[in-house]
Amino acid sequence: MNPRVTKGTFLNALACPTFVWFQRHASPAALSPGAELRILEGKEIGELARRTFPGGVLVDDRDLQVAAERTRALMMDPNVTVIFEATFIAEPFVTRADVLLRDKDAWTLVEVKSSRDNESDIEDHHVSDLAYTAMILRFAGITPARIELMRISREWRGGESEPFIRCECMASVTERTEKFAELSKQIAYLIQSQEKPEGKLTMACKGCEFFSSQCVG
Repeated sequence: MNPRVTKGTFLNALACPTFVWFQRHASPAALSPGAELRILEGKEIGELARRTFPGGVLVDDRDLQVAAERTRALMMDPNVTVIFEATFIAEPFVTRADVLLRDKDAWTLVEVKSSRDNESDIEDHHVSDLAYTAMILRFAGITPARIELMRISREWRGGESEPFIRCECMASVTERTEKFAELSKQIAYLIQSQEKPEGKLTMACKGCEFFSSQCVG
C-alpha cells in the first residue's frame, strides 16, 4: 500500500520530486537539534493559539483514519464551534487543519504560524501551506468560506495582551489552491512511483543532502 501524501511531502515534490523519492527510500534520519527545537516551538505556539479559542475541541487521535472520522462527527455537531487539528483524508492526501471555526453552516480555515506579523502580504510559503490544506478540504467536500493566517503580534511580549494577529487571505490562497488541484494527480503519481524521477538542476538543489552523492551532482 502506498503511503499517504502529507503537506510537507506534496510541497517538497513541487520543488523536486526526485528529492522526495530519495527521501522515501532512505533510512529514517535522526532529527537535528534545530528540527527538534522547531517542533517544540510549534507545539508551544499551537497550545497558545488554542487558548485563544475557548471551548474548542482538539482532535488528537494518532490514527489518521480515526482522527478523520472524529472530525466528521464534530463537524456534524452544531454545538461544536471550534475544532483544532481537524483531520481530512482524500486518498492519497491527508492534512490536519490548525483551526476550523464554525459560523452557522460555513467554516473558516485558520493556519497558525510562529512567525511575527509583518503588517504586509503574507509570505509565499504560508500561502502554499494554506493552499494545500484548502485543497484537501475541498477534495473531502468542504469549501471554507474564509481563510486566515494567524501570526504572533509584533507587539506581544507575553502577559495578558493578545498574542496573535489574524489576517484574511482568501484570494491568494484560493488562486494557488486551484493550481495545486490541477497538479495533484501528477504529484501523487511522482511521489508514489517506484521509479526514480529524473533529477534536474533547480534552486532546490542548494543544500540538498542527496545532490552530490546520489542525484545529478
